[in-house]
Amino acid sequence: MVLTTLDADGFPHSVPMGYFPFEGKLYLGCRRATRKVRNLLRDPRVSLYVDNGRAEKPHLVVSIQGTARLVESGDELERVRRASGREGALAEGVVYVEVTPVKMRCWEHG
Repeated sequence: MVLTTLDADGFPHSVPMGYFPFEGKLYLGCRRATRKVRNLLRDPRVSLYVDNGRAEKPHLVVSIQGTARLVESGDELERVRRASGREGALAEGVVYVEVTPVKMRCWEHG
C-alpha cells in the first residue's frame, strides 16, 4: 500500500507501507520520528493506494481517501499490536497510523 500525506509546502509525500485492516479501519506501523507522521499531525488527510500487483489480468486497484491519527500508547496501542499479529513488544518509538476511510474507489485494468 502507498500512503500519501501532505508536506508543509502542500506537496504530496508518498511512501510504501505495510498495513492491516481492523474493526473497519486500516492500520500502518511506522516510527514516530518520520516525515509522514509529522505531516499527518499537521494535516490528518491522507490517501492510500493499493493494487494486487499482478501483471496478468485483471489488475485490481483500490484508492482510499481518509483521515489519520496516531495510536501511540497504552491499552489502545497494545490492542492494535495484538490485532497486527506481531509477537512480543513493539520497539521503542513504533506507533500505528490509524486511517478512517472517507471515500473509496475500486476498479480493474484489463
